[in-house]
Amino acid sequence: MKKNKSIGLMVSVIGLGVVSVFCVLAGIAYFNWAQSGVGRIDFFDTPMFKSSVDETMTLESKGVTEIEINLDYSDIQISEIEGDNIELHLVKTGWAYTEEEASQIANALFLSQDLSNGKATFSLSKELAGLTNDQAGKIDIQLIIPNGMKIEVNVKSGEILLSGIEVADINVDTQDGKITLQNVFSRGGCLINTDYAEIEVDTIRCSNLLVNSSGWESVFANGEIENQLEISSSFGRIELWDMNAASYSIDSLSADIFANNLKGDVSVKTGFGKVELYSQDDVTLFVESEYGDLYFEGTLSPNSDHTVKSDNGNIELFIPSESALDLYLSSFGEIQIDFLLSLTGQLSSRVKEGEINGGGPLLTIESDYGNISLNFINNKKE
Repeated sequence: MKKNKSIGLMVSVIGLGVVSVFCVLAGIAYFNWAQSGVGRIDFFDTPMFKSSVDETMTLESKGVTEIEINLDYSDIQISEIEGDNIELHLVKTGWAYTEEEASQIANALFLSQDLSNGKATFSLSKELAGLTNDQAGKIDIQLIIPNGMKIEVNVKSGEILLSGIEVADINVDTQDGKITLQNVFSRGGCLINTDYAEIEVDTIRCSNLLVNSSGWESVFANGEIENQLEISSSFGRIELWDMNAASYSIDSLSADIFANNLKGDVSVKTGFGKVELYSQDDVTLFVESEYGDLYFEGTLSPNSDHTVKSDNGNIELFIPSESALDLYLSSFGEIQIDFLLSLTGQLSSRVKEGEINGGGPLLTIESDYGNISLNFINNKKE
């Protein structure tokens, strides 16, 4: 019986290895194919061809207040233009086993347009183009619009870039690829939904920024969010640099979370990821983790209580020496405080209660099995 199990395990491992090699070769082949112009590649001795055609069109935007794009696979760029027209620059690409068929697909691809009820909707229609589902093609779009419109982009996969625009509202939904927002002002909110796309946001102003992601890297910088910045991610890494908001809510299963220079109400919940919060200014702090280590450096609001908890991770805090706080520290691990604490309650190896500078809001730090270190920033060793 053990011999049969060993043989079965060996067959499974060999099978997995073959599948892995195939996937790698397929990925390399697709990358080379997609990066080529008009030409061919040989994938397992099968020739494949790619052909691209450029097209430009101008549409009147009178009465149009909303743009909606619905495509499967597409790279999309949206920017702003002075005036009343909508400009589209299209790159239509076809793939096939012959150069002639690839060219026919590229020329036949048709961007369906529906301008009604104040909305301009764009989608790829293979039926109108006379193509079957087996014929591969896509349309990349560079869209230039007047300011003040509502933007909705729904794409399965591709690179999405919104740059230098002032809009009424933003909604981006994609499975994978990359989402980039640069120098964007939304009079309303900004909603980003993705499974595995990389997210990069640099210089944004909006009322609310809401992000839902299964994982990958997400970087947000130089933001002015009037109300809430909310990020939900399963795994990967989340970075926030100089993002000013009234409140922050970051919820993750296992993503590492890094934030620099936040102000306002900060709520962070994670299962396995590491949390690092640097140069925080007058924040109301709530951080909770199951297994991740927690690091905080900054000033705490004198008007609210603060909570930092980790079931199994280590906790390290650096606060100014002039902080006036009531303290409750609890852990089965080590508890280290690098300043004198005025006792007001329990004192044991597991629990310490006290106050600094006459007391104030309650700072609760709890770890079931990790270590706790509470320090003054003034005493931090570089």
